[in-house]
Formats: sequence, C-alpha cells, structure tokens
Amino acid sequence: MRDIYKKDEREVLNYNQALANAFKITFSVIVGCLLISTVFDAIKREISLSSVFLLLTLLIVSIVTIIQATKHDSSDITVYSEEEYKGALRKIRNTMIILCIPTAFICHVLFNILPQFFQNKSITIEPLALIDDFFS
Repeated sequence: MRDIYKKDEREVLNYNQALANAFKITFSVIVGCLLISTVFDAIKREISLSSVFLLLTLLIVSIVTIIQATKHDSSDITVYSEEEYKGALRKIRNTMIILCIPTAFICHVLFNILPQFFQNKSITIEPLALIDDFFS
C-alpha cells in the first residue's frame, strides 16, 4: 500500500516546476518594482524606504540564488546527446543571465546613483554608463 504522504517523481517534478515558475515571476516583479521605484526616486531626488527594502530584498534573493546555483555545479550535468548538450548549455546561459542582470543593476545603483545622491548632485541616469556597467 502506498504511503499517502510520499509523492511520486511526477508529482515532485510538477511541484518543483511550479515553484521555479513562481520564483521567476517573483524575481522579475521585484526587479521591475525596484526599477520603477528608482526612477521615481531619481525624479523626486530622494531615496524612499521602499527602494531600500526592495534593493535589500533583491540583494538577499540574488545571494541565495547564487549560493544555490554553485551547489548545483555545471560539471554535475550529464548529457548523452547533442540536443541534451545544447539544452544544458541553454539552461546554464539563462541562469547566468538571470543572475548577472540584477547584480549589475545593484552595482550601478550602489556605485553610481547613491554617491550622486549623497553628494547632493543631480542624479543623472545615462544609458551609456548603464550599458557600460552591464558589460564591464
């Protein structure tokens, strides 16, 4: 007789996929809210508490995600065909993109926008400087 509290592989996979999708949506919403809040803060020339909390939340989530990603090292991935190999590379690339964009944004805010604010300079968000931060 099957234990009702044990889940089979299909059920566990479905739960994991649902949690992964929820995490992606939550992470994207946090980044979007932080971007909107930063733009409003730059317009008003003040830093709101919500922006600080969103930045801290994003930083904590990014650190936890990086720690979890390092636990599942890419050398542990086993592939048996060319298609599986391409799929594994695509998965690793997408994971790194998801981790790098918020990290670059946080660095841009911490090292470019906050010093301008604390020096009472006008806050300017230059697209070229932002692009340079993402690729440097």
